Amino acid sequence: MMRRRHGSDKTILLLGGSAQQLDSFEAARRLGYRAVLCDWDANCPGRGLADVFYETSTLDRDAVLGIARAERVDGVVSYASDAPAPVAAWVAERMGLPGNPYESVAMLCDKGRFRAFLRDNGFAAPANEVVRSALDAGKAVGRIGLPVVVKPVDSAGSRGVAVVRDVEEVPVAFDRACGFSRKGEVVVERYLESATPGRVMEAELFVEGGEVVSWGLMSAYRDTLLNGVVPSCYIHPMDECSTLRATSCSILSRIVERAGIVQGAVNVELIHDISGEIYVIDIGPRNGGNYLPNFFSHASGDDIVEATLRVAVGEPSGLRPFDGARDGLWVQFMHYARKAGTFRGFSTFPEYDDARIETHLYKEVGSHVEPLSSIGDSIGVSLLHFPRERDAESLMARLPSMCRTVVE
Repeated sequence: MMRRRHGSDKTILLLGGSAQQLDSFEAARRLGYRAVLCDWDANCPGRGLADVFYETSTLDRDAVLGIARAERVDGVVSYASDAPAPVAAWVAERMGLPGNPYESVAMLCDKGRFRAFLRDNGFAAPANEVVRSALDAGKAVGRIGLPVVVKPVDSAGSRGVAVVRDVEEVPVAFDRACGFSRKGEVVVERYLESATPGRVMEAELFVEGGEVVSWGLMSAYRDTLLNGVVPSCYIHPMDECSTLRATSCSILSRIVERAGIVQGAVNVELIHDISGEIYVIDIGPRNGGNYLPNFFSHASGDDIVEATLRVAVGEPSGLRPFDGARDGLWVQFMHYARKAGTFRGFSTFPEYDDARIETHLYKEVGSHVEPLSSIGDSIGVSLLHFPRERDAESLMARLPSMCRTVVE
């Protein structure tokens, strides 16, 4: 373990030190918090930023609880990561620390349980079944009807997710999904056709005192030339009608209340399908990945990462009410490949360069890349701001030509 002198009397336990989680350590330093890190990887990037490091799996809740007690932490955070979120809630609950109820967090992180919660509380949910074998998956498809989505119950980032349009594809889809499930369970559900092809909705919410104080609503675009399940670009404010926005906010407020979420970040995916119904597909009781907290920190003018750590130790978030930016369009632009090959860099144009706020690369120039099928295939992400732009459709049509990913 490595210790450093620190001036704060607050200690925060951070579960995970990957490259996408480094912002939480930098926020802890700005706030003067002592940062304790748990990660199974002794070489994780966050180790160099932590005050104390434990080479411990973030999914081993008894070990994490022991560490939290030994270090007398004031809060526990699973920043931008679904898998340890229930562990963070479980540890906080047993230590009497601020946080959301463990049962609520565990339910939201399990797609099968979340579908049952939606149904039992009167929210729209696609027909679905949780299965543990390829044979049962095939039977579920027979009852639900094609097309279906096959996905792990406890994975995130579109890992293991497949749209199945032919019954012969079911065994392969099941095996792949099951390979990403820690529980060995897979949900088979009716595929929802978006009312706007290639587009869904996403929200990066922040809850304080049981109320949503920050509404980060976005239009999420998907590349229909690939598997069509991984968002390739987000645009804020959301390019949907005011009625749809109001209905989405009403649904999300009720879900937050019914689920018992009292504080912190919540990442949500919704679909407005061709029947006119709004479905909440996934809720992650944590900050979104791909630097979405940074994205909305820029758009709102408040530090979402610091707010996450503040509420975890029982302090006010410091956030002002936010229901959408008023200064043009903000874009979170994914860099990815449409074919396998070697990543050679980017070819950009002035309109993109002028709008770029920050870029984060997940893969090095010269490395092998695969077509985008899950978030793990991403090459990187850029955050952009177009202050004079108002037409999201026009901007989305131009974006691919502004910055081209070069793959050979």
